[in-house]
This record gives sequence, structure tokens and C-alpha cells, in this order.
Amino acid sequence: MPNACAWPAGPAASAAGPATERKKNVPSMAMPMALPIWFTVESTPPAAPALRPGTPARTTSTRIGAARPSPRPPTKRARASSPYPGTVPSSTTAHSRFSAARNYWEFPATPIDAEVIGVIGAAISRRHVLRADRTGEGEPTTLTLEPHHLVVWAGRWYLVAFEPEADRWRAMRVDRLTPRMPTGRTFDRRPVPHGDPATFVMTTYDRGDTPAEWPCRGSALLALPASLVARFAPGGSTVEYVTDSTCRLTLGAWSWAGLAGLLLTFDADLAETEPAEVGQALHALRARIDRGIGPAGR
Repeated sequence: MPNACAWPAGPAASAAGPATERKKNVPSMAMPMALPIWFTVESTPPAAPALRPGTPARTTSTRIGAARPSPRPPTKRARASSPYPGTVPSSTTAHSRFSAARNYWEFPATPIDAEVIGVIGAAISRRHVLRADRTGEGEPTTLTLEPHHLVVWAGRWYLVAFEPEADRWRAMRVDRLTPRMPTGRTFDRRPVPHGDPATFVMTTYDRGDTPAEWPCRGSALLALPASLVARFAPGGSTVEYVTDSTCRLTLGAWSWAGLAGLLLTFDADLAETEPAEVGQALHALRARIDRGIGPAGR
């Protein structure tokens, strides 16, 4: 049976798809939350053993959509459990019990050394050119970057930077960057694409994401631009550019039916589904829907 994947029972598959963007009155919860982080030289965080994406360093410079600085650092327990910066006041953990439960849709990246955030944040504040080694797909590379912003989105830290040698803007996972010695060379800031670093990260399909481990994982060719699919793709999925109007989405779920349901939320034509179980699940869903609505509803 196409639904036979062993995994703890999870919620029914659902996602706010690109079709939502075409509607006028879009609920605010339809768009994943992204937090652009602004650093000042004085707010560069001190070194710490590890920093999870859900607990960015304190900042003294904020903007609408960014986290408000707390009057003092959260406790170690709150630091490891808070989903977004500033959401767990230190007074909460001081006077009450605090617990964290896993959400199977969340795929936090590897904890990041706070010193790395500090080095990158200082380079952003001082407008210093950053040299960093990048790992991930293929061989490690050394990049020369003009860092502009740090963005926290979907449990991950991203750096928005301009790469002069390639003459292009990039959104990159910070957990895959290792800064080299500071260059001390300054650069002139440039306007960020879309006028907003968070929007740029969300619509960049080649930002370095990798597929999460799921009992069932498959892909399909979607008749939508990669930049649009990247904005609404679930955490732990990847988007591959094919043409200006099509892309391949790879994602996972607890079952093949759940994976097929996620693909349908994009409200777009599907083709070249892989593996065969994805196509079988789509056929099973169609048969179930036909039985449900009956002849009168067709």
C-alpha cells in the first residue's frame, strides 16, 4: 500500500500554498515568520558554547519584525527552548516551570557557535568585507562577501550578502559558514533585492537548504516559479530551478498520502512525480475525493 511508512502518528498534512498569495485578503499567518536581525557594533554577542537558530544573540538595534531585546539574557533552559528571540522573558523562567515539546514540522539546523554570529554581526555593523569558507553541496569554497543582514527564518540563520566576484546577491545558511580572519576592508552598502532582507531570503530557492529525514520523501515538477515555491515550501524541503515558470520540489512526510496532500496545496499542475509511490498516492486521493463528493458534486 502506498501509505505504508513507519513513523509516529502526526497531524494531517496542511500548508499555506502559493495560491494564497493570489488572493487579496491573506491572513497574516499564511506567511512563515522571518526575523531580520540588525546589529550595532556595541551589540555584538559574546562567545558562547553554542547558539541555536531559535535563540539569536541579543541586539540593541531593532526594527519592526525583529525581536525586541530582553533586559537580560534568558536562562540556559529558556535559551535552548525559545522558538524565536525575545519570546521567553527571563521573569517567566524565574517564577514558573518551563517545558519544551517537539513539533515534527520543525527542522532546526545544527547549533551555531555564538562567536560566528558575533564575527558576522560585527562585519555587518562595520561594513567590513567578510571572507568565509562555505560547506554544503560539493567541495568547500572560500567566498568574499559584503555582509548586509542576518535573518532568522524557519529555525535557521541566513546571511544576506553581496558577492562582488560573482556580481550577485546571496542568501546563505550561517551554519555552513566559517569566517576567516577579519579583512578590515570596508564596502558601501547596496539596496537589498525586494527592499527587504527577509523577503529576499524567503524567495531565494538556492539558499543552501537540504531535505530533512522523513519516512517518505519524494518530489514533483510544479508549474510555478522557483522563487514562489521557495517562499511557501515546508521546512526541510528543497526547491530546484528548472525554467522560469517551473521548478522541482523535494519534500517529505509521515506517509505518501501526506506528501501528496502537501504537493496539492500549491494549487499547480504536477508532473514527473518521483518515486512511483507519490503518483499512486495522488491516484488514491483522487478516488477518495470522488467517492466523498459523489456524482452530484462532480
